[in-house]
Amino acid sequence: MSSSSLWARVFSGLGASVAAVLVLVYSFLLLVEGMPDEEVSAGSHALLVTKLVVAGLAGVALLVGAVSGWRWAVLGGCLLFAADFALWLVWYSGVFRLPSYEHPEPGPVAQPPVFWLVLVTVWGVFPGLLAALAWRGPHKKASPDLGLT
Repeated sequence: MSSSSLWARVFSGLGASVAAVLVLVYSFLLLVEGMPDEEVSAGSHALLVTKLVVAGLAGVALLVGAVSGWRWAVLGGCLLFAADFALWLVWYSGVFRLPSYEHPEPGPVAQPPVFWLVLVTVWGVFPGLLAALAWRGPHKKASPDLGLT
């Protein structure tokens, strides 16, 4: 397997930490949301569980990439972050929200610009740059030797 550069390994470890925080946030949201019933749709619950699993797998892949330097593990973790972003967009679209009989205010709900900046940075820019950094790294065989001897 191909090895990635030192910086790709460092940022991969940082990405694994971000994924661990996301797993904790998604777990907390599942705890607060509860089981599907009249107020929580089964689709929304399943989507949140899927996001939890995808974020956990991304964290594991990035951690493996950080420890071993395997380029494909880092790239797989970045791809899973992109999948988590796509799932977030599905969740945000409101497809799985239960119909409400109240009359909402017209127009979309405005989100602050900082929210979108953090969202695009965490799920878009960071994995993209990490994937590019891992891809352009040195092409050599990965070894578990970290040079500590």
